[in-house]
Amino acid sequence: MNDKLWENLNENVIHADGTDYQLFLDREQIVDYYCPLANIIINKLENKNRFIVGIAGPPGSGKTAFASILALVINTIANKNIASIVSLDGWHFSNIYLENKYVKINDDMICLKKIKGNPNTYDFYSFWQFLKRVSDGGSIKFPKYSRKIHDPIQDAGQISDHQRIIIVEGNFLFLSQQPWNVLKELFSLKIFLDLDIEIVCDFIKERQLRGGRDLEYIEKQIKTVDIPNAQLITSTKKYADILIMKKDSVHIKKIINCRG
Repeated sequence: MNDKLWENLNENVIHADGTDYQLFLDREQIVDYYCPLANIIINKLENKNRFIVGIAGPPGSGKTAFASILALVINTIANKNIASIVSLDGWHFSNIYLENKYVKINDDMICLKKIKGNPNTYDFYSFWQFLKRVSDGGSIKFPKYSRKIHDPIQDAGQISDHQRIIIVEGNFLFLSQQPWNVLKELFSLKIFLDLDIEIVCDFIKERQLRGGRDLEYIEKQIKTVDIPNAQLITSTKKYADILIMKKDSVHIKKIINCRG
């Protein structure tokens, strides 16, 4: 990576999770991992109308930061705004909906709000329909999740006609259970972020504290929702084309091409 490209990258300010928390670029990480991956994606685009990249990983593995940096590097190398980011979190059901819906677990009726973050607390069908529309090209609006109000905001994001690389990040993109199993076929490239569960829990706690949650709520949520989800999600890494081995939520230690 030449100095000019590095200067262009640093002209941008990236905030994680829609909060005021700023991400800082690590030149060594950019050179060793992000630039090679960005070039692979750009080269695969070729004459395709849209190239959809799926980035999965457990909560707290740094999917949003990874996707944000990858999109920035792609756009900087291409010298045009061709990459856009979409997060599955935008398709969380609203808190009002979750507070009034219950699901049976082990003979108990559980309010969905108490297990927010589980697969059944997302509007899967709307998300699936959105991805199919994205594949067709054109401009399209989508919801974004706010970690300040802890609810999705409708039409807060938009993909433009000229954005042909769409980076989609989310916990459950590669699930094999119905109805989620139909998503995998929609991704041109599947990337999984792999991180030890202990580190995942530390990052979730830090992120939730930044979002204004109290410690008691966070610890309960990690135990009852995030750890079981992390175990479920990690089981889906076998479907990845590329495995990103993480040192922590920010730093990559190795990239493995699972498909040769």
